[in-house]
Amino acid sequence: VTVAEVGEMIALGQIELVGTVKAVDEAEISAKISGNILRMQVDLGSVVKKGDLLVELSAGEIAAKLQQSRAQLEQAKRNLQREEKLLRNDAGTPETVKAQKDALRIAEAAFLESQTILNYTKIEAPFDGIITHKFASTGDLATPGKPLLRIEAQDKLQIVTNIPEAMVHKIKRGDNISAYIPAIETLVDGIVTEISPAADPSSRTTPIKISIPAKPNMRSGQFVRVGFSSDESLTLA
Repeated sequence: VTVAEVGEMIALGQIELVGTVKAVDEAEISAKISGNILRMQVDLGSVVKKGDLLVELSAGEIAAKLQQSRAQLEQAKRNLQREEKLLRNDAGTPETVKAQKDALRIAEAAFLESQTILNYTKIEAPFDGIITHKFASTGDLATPGKPLLRIEAQDKLQIVTNIPEAMVHKIKRGDNISAYIPAIETLVDGIVTEISPAADPSSRTTPIKISIPAKPNMRSGQFVRVGFSSDESLTLA
């Protein structure tokens, strides 16, 4: 027989909320110019490094404009050299040389613009991550603002949840929060990193973000149960 002394104690209340695992760094990749997709270098689940080529657009017309602007730039340089030579031989005027210098600057700007636009035909990964969504394929028409891919970082994860507005003043940045991920049967400890300054008027809740360490089999989009201590308590005898 086990004997224990009965005493009075306070059992602190707990409030459990649901949340979602999300990547801290995520981006939707889209084109800055219109063009057909010449090559789609990645698939769903592809792991990429910063600077890796993701998508290449057709560049025939843009390449032609670059050649044209390069030819105009070379012509402007030759014109300026000729006028400067004439001026040294007292066969030209300073005004003509100045006009050719202005023409050269315009040609240089046009060439730089064409070169920049040509660079837009190759879309590279903005950071290390994994491709989680693919919205287009080779041959599709890419237009500015139309998502082509979504990339998410694997090493930085967070939990996004909404807390009742009555609890907002009880939570602050830097607080330690425990959460349970049923899909992988894992308990994780996180730190509150962001608290929205405004509440959602329809749900009367406030979004917060909790930074958590990445663990094996943990994925963006997983369901999470987040526990918070409440002021409500029960007296147990």
